[in-house]
Amino acid sequence: MQHNILYVEDNECLSEAIRAYLGRDGVTVDCVSNVAKARELLARKRYSLVLVDSRLSASGLEGFDFACSVRETSPWLPLLIFTGCSSPELDVESARRDIEVVTKPKPLPELKRIIQQIFEERYERPCRTAAALYN
Repeated sequence: MQHNILYVEDNECLSEAIRAYLGRDGVTVDCVSNVAKARELLARKRYSLVLVDSRLSASGLEGFDFACSVRETSPWLPLLIFTGCSSPELDVESARRDIEVVTKPKPLPELKRIIQQIFEERYERPCRTAAALYN
């Protein structure tokens, strides 16, 4: 199955490194630096996962607010908050909304493992289970 990720990150070097690393395994990563562009892409394209930096602006948790709005409109879509500023409040609010939190820095192989696990749980395992019912 081909997977597409929307990555909302204002650090261009980090977003390009993640795009290149995951792209080696055939994952398409669309990188945008702000919420407005992310909303635009979400309206036009289907994604397997949305990866969001929690702090996209100096004013606070704009990325977290965006992730919460995506959860409300697309409850089936896996969301992953990628943050260098984790806090108990962020952890509690994310868990309450079924949004996974991953702290930065994270070695790319570890981030890839987390993303692959999400894909397995959300997309591949249910297909195998359903196929077994008909065999």
